[in-house]
Amino acid sequence: MKILNIMDLDFNYKAALRGYESAVLIRAWNGIGSLVLTISTEITNASLIEEDDLIWFDNEYHKAFIVEKVETVLAGGEKQYKITAPGINVLIRDFITIPPAGSASDTRTGTREAVVRAWVTANCISPTDTTRAQYPIILGTYAGLGDSITEQTRLANLADENIRVLGAQDLGWRLDLDIPNSRFTFKVLDGVDRTAGQSLNGRVLFGLKYGNLTGYRKVQDKTAEKNVAYTGGQGEGAARTIVKVDGSGGGRKKETFIDAQNVSLTAELSERGAQALTELAAINSFEFEVLDRQFRYGQEYDLGDYVTVIIDKDTSQDLQIQKITETYEKDRIQVIPEFGKPERTLGGIIGSITKRVANMEAR
Repeated sequence: MKILNIMDLDFNYKAALRGYESAVLIRAWNGIGSLVLTISTEITNASLIEEDDLIWFDNEYHKAFIVEKVETVLAGGEKQYKITAPGINVLIRDFITIPPAGSASDTRTGTREAVVRAWVTANCISPTDTTRAQYPIILGTYAGLGDSITEQTRLANLADENIRVLGAQDLGWRLDLDIPNSRFTFKVLDGVDRTAGQSLNGRVLFGLKYGNLTGYRKVQDKTAEKNVAYTGGQGEGAARTIVKVDGSGGGRKKETFIDAQNVSLTAELSERGAQALTELAAINSFEFEVLDRQFRYGQEYDLGDYVTVIIDKDTSQDLQIQKITETYEKDRIQVIPEFGKPERTLGGIIGSITKRVANMEAR
């Protein structure tokens, strides 16, 4: 069983413990993961776990969580703690994007990585209001990931803006624990290409014939798809700038309108439209439970990597690992990656777009 480490938010180490009943850990590539931990109140040091503590297993500093909910539950005559902890990426969600003094928005030009790094610096690391720099965060090594864009933000949630800008090119981001220096490191990430068609990295092929996956679920869903975006920028009535982005590929067109009144640049309006269509694209994905026989999780493949999935002689697809669920129960460890775009519900998509439009209209 992996060792669970506990540390407070000021980087004071509290304890290491074993003997938890179960832990369900979800890692998200471009977003915020979660951990649900069940542990008996009788386990030594279990009572030390408090809200806002940092917790992680073994030396997995890239998979840390922050406790936000502690429940004491009586189950089967035994008292247990049920700990709910989002991934430490959630610390970035504590910030909004405040424009520089005298500016309507914070506008940045550069690679997608450079843009989000600039926003993290301006709001988390070196904000004009120094009281906002509540966590010791530094930037990781710059890799120049993503194409060059111009992006604007104003009073939006910083984590959501990272997800929006990086998701258009399937890039990821995370905070890592830097224990020796008592700080967090912000990183933008690109998945490793391990597909069958490349030769630079070790190839990873999952398939029934290889005996390294069990049953699968294939999802093809156009229920909530939109493939043509009309993005509205500044101006009123007939004078308003409208930019069309057509991603239909000549087939059935399903239109949507994106309100971006705070955006003044035509190129950025096109980018906002493209981002919206990425969120609203038709779903075409596979989900599997992988068996740890041929390729070892965390060594031959990991979250964000691109792999080849072969179902039969007529069904082969290169997909990105966008979510991984790890379950620890006493002597049992289960790993379930999800390949391709995660399945989305119509309500979730509409809620996301509606929230963004409402935020824009309120500024």
